[in-house]
Amino acid sequence: MKAKKCPYCSKRISYISGFSSRRKSEYICTRCGKESKVVINKMIFVGFALAVAVAAVATVVTACFILSRLPASV
Repeated sequence: MKAKKCPYCSKRISYISGFSSRRKSEYICTRCGKESKVVINKMIFVGFALAVAVAAVATVVTACFILSRLPASV
């Protein structure tokens, strides 16, 4: 996906900054200090949620596999 940029100074805006600015409905550029509206595609939210879900499942499966391989304590 194409990275968002500040419309005034063309500094690249990270997705995390875009998510936080979505709640505030404005983005203040750290380079030029000007305010602008940043619109993040809603499919990015789905992608991040899917990535978090896959990571959580992988962590649980890995932990269960490792715990099942441990020898029983006496």
